[in-house]
Parts: sequence; structure tokens; C-alpha cells
Amino acid sequence: MHITYRYDSDGYPLGKTTEAKDEQLSVIATPSKDKRKKMDYTAISTLNNRRIGNVMQRCDYDRHDNPVNCDLQIVDESVKPPVTRKYTIKNNIEYY
Repeated sequence: MHITYRYDSDGYPLGKTTEAKDEQLSVIATPSKDKRKKMDYTAISTLNNRRIGNVMQRCDYDRHDNPVNCDLQIVDESVKPPVTRKYTIKNNIEYY
């Protein structure tokens, strides 16, 4: 098995590719163009170059650019019809 990780210049993950025998699983993430919104991203998963799902996360940020409320949507395209799951992630940040 061979695994390759990809990161941007700030160290945030951009994707991962796992290869084993004749199969390849890849996740390619596209972060927000706004550098202050690092937790906003879209990711596409493929198995042997066939799209099997996608994930999208959008967040509300505080004055320090930390995410306080995020909406996460996961779509499993490997089944027919595709299954969508939605989650809300809430963070409480106390500054001192």
C-alpha cells in the first residue's frame, strides 16, 4: 500500500491518495480562496478515477477568524440515488 498526502504552503491538507494493488482512492480538497476561511472547503472522492462522493463545509467565523459554526454536507454518490447527510458543528472558543 502506498499513501500520498498533499498540503498547501501553510500546512493545511489538500488531499490524499491511497494505492493498493490495482485500486486507487483519492480525496482532493479545494479550500476557500479567502485565506481567513481555512475551514471552508469542498472535497471530491474518487475510486479508480470514478467519482464516489463529495463533501462541502462552510463556516461562520469570529473576529479572530476561528470557526464558530460550520455546516457540513456529505454526499455519497456510490449509491443510487445519492445519499446526502448534513451536520452542524459548533465550537465554543473562550479568549483570555
